[in-house]
Amino acid sequence: MHKDDQMTPKERAFALFAKKPVDRMPIKLFSPYIGMNFGASYEEAFSNAKSRAHWLMEGYKRFGQDGLSVNYRIDGIPVAFGAESTYDPTGIPIVKNPVLKELSDISSLD
Repeated sequence: MHKDDQMTPKERAFALFAKKPVDRMPIKLFSPYIGMNFGASYEEAFSNAKSRAHWLMEGYKRFGQDGLSVNYRIDGIPVAFGAESTYDPTGIPIVKNPVLKELSDISSLD
């Protein structure tokens, strides 16, 4: 529980769904963007598990967020199938070498 809260995130969520008063509205931040607000690039903030965990914990300490987001990015599925990706400076993933060049290549996937 964050030092300034009177309710736990679970208590807050249940109260909100039951239309009861809450100490504040729940918030959930996306981990790479927390890092970017403190000077890390998108790739630095999001490219490996330790960095993701660091910014999730920092987000909780600094902002008292109620939920965590450990998403796999828009390029997560292509990368899982063997594509490579990179990022533009704002953190938008760019698939460098798509696994499928044509839809008819789908039968080549393992």
